[in-house]
Amino acid sequence: SKATHFPGKDTQKIEILALISLASAANIGSALTTIGNPQNSLVQEFGKESGVTAGSFFVMSILPTFLALGVTIVYLVLLLKWSKAKPSTYIPSAAVKDNNENPKMSHVD
Repeated sequence: SKATHFPGKDTQKIEILALISLASAANIGSALTTIGNPQNSLVQEFGKESGVTAGSFFVMSILPTFLALGVTIVYLVLLLKWSKAKPSTYIPSAAVKDNNENPKMSHVD
C-alpha cells in the first residue's frame, strides 16, 4: 500500500504565506473602488456634498492602492525568503484512502 505523507513545517509556512497573500490581495483590491468595502461606501455617501463620485474616488485611490500593493509584495517576498520554506506540491489522490474510504492529500516532491 502507498504511504500518505502529510505536510511538514515548510508546507505550513507556505500555507500561511498563501493565506496572507490572499487576504492582502482581497483588501488591496477592495480599496480601489467605492463598493469594495464598507468604509469606501461611507466615504462616497458622505462625500457627495464635497463632489466625491465613484470616478473621483477611483482616481484618488490609485496611488495608495498601488503603494500598498508594492509594500505587500516586498513583504511577502522577504517573508518567503526568511522563512527558508521550500514549496511542495500537494495533490488530491483518489487512490490514497483511509479505512473509511475518505480521500486524503497525497504528497509529491
